[in-house]
Amino acid sequence: MDANMPAETRKPSETVILLVEDDESLLRLSTHVLEMAGYRVVPMPESESALHPAKSRRDETFHLLLTDVRMDPHMSGARLAHLLRQTRPDLKVLYMTGFPASEIVLKEAGSGAAGLLRKPFTPTALLDAVRRILDPSPARAEPVGP
Repeated sequence: MDANMPAETRKPSETVILLVEDDESLLRLSTHVLEMAGYRVVPMPESESALHPAKSRRDETFHLLLTDVRMDPHMSGARLAHLLRQTRPDLKVLYMTGFPASEIVLKEAGSGAAGLLRKPFTPTALLDAVRRILDPSPARAEPVGP
């Protein structure tokens, strides 16, 4: 099956999510929720480690970067997204944050280039946010979560 086909015809198991979260328990929980829904997840505990699989797996299509906005001191989620999009311009991004989002993140979300998921979130809110970003229907920029 073609990895570039519209998301609504692609099975979740054919959708690869690069998940970057520095909170280990949230990384494990989000990975579990997404995998139970049928997504293939590549979990990474820090932003710099996420650059390696993206570079080493150039033949693999990553459909979504799901990343925390504020992570380790080396790189923000917005910077990570910017670096990954240099070689993967079609990469969709869903930011997670428990803090007020930066102007850059809000601008991206408003343009439809990314989405924003507010922490804490429920498994349902996570799956809904991922589906909204992957769905080719007109982008919705409103933050989701409680």
